[in-house]
Amino acid sequence: GIRKFYSQDFEGATEVSATGWASPSAAAGMSIASDEYGKFFQFSPGNTNDRSAHLLWGESIIKDAGVTNYKVIFDFCIAAFGNNHLTTEIAVMSDETTCTSKANGNFKSNSTNCLFDLSEDTENSSTSSTNRPMIVNGDASATAYIEQGTWYNVTINVDTEAKTAEYTINSLMGDLVAEGVYNLPEDCNPWATGIYYLAGR
Repeated sequence: GIRKFYSQDFEGATEVSATGWASPSAAAGMSIASDEYGKFFQFSPGNTNDRSAHLLWGESIIKDAGVTNYKVIFDFCIAAFGNNHLTTEIAVMSDETTCTSKANGNFKSNSTNCLFDLSEDTENSSTSSTNRPMIVNGDASATAYIEQGTWYNVTINVDTEAKTAEYTINSLMGDLVAEGVYNLPEDCNPWATGIYYLAGR
């Protein structure tokens, strides 16, 4: 059977504090926004340098259920890339400390407990471009081109015994952007604990 361990629905949300999202140094940049399709969590660092936000649901939700395979599914849209810093990152993490102890930095560079990572290609990006290459899981050969203002869906299938994370990134129009299998580092905790987002000025 299929069990749902955790989900977020922003339709009834009136305050960010009720959603669990937090930002160590740019709390004012968090909000609940909406478009013609519904409500969503929005984060903007404004005119400051790199700032991060994160959501923690804790490893026990999945780990204590005794499963060996599970999925993490979420949608995202980068309304506007940083026009000064090439730092955008979206990560599904499996620790609960790096997001606060090393806030505002690239998560994958600071922790091996990363089940999925999409980091802006700082060597091949341009601050004037609205379509930018983003490296998947630190592998430059696995690059996803992300278009500003477009919604994408990410699905990650985690096998905790094989220590693999199979991922797909699709536009909501159904176009495949990237897919592959990430072999988790030996010391990586395979239980997802939350999502981390880094935005540049």
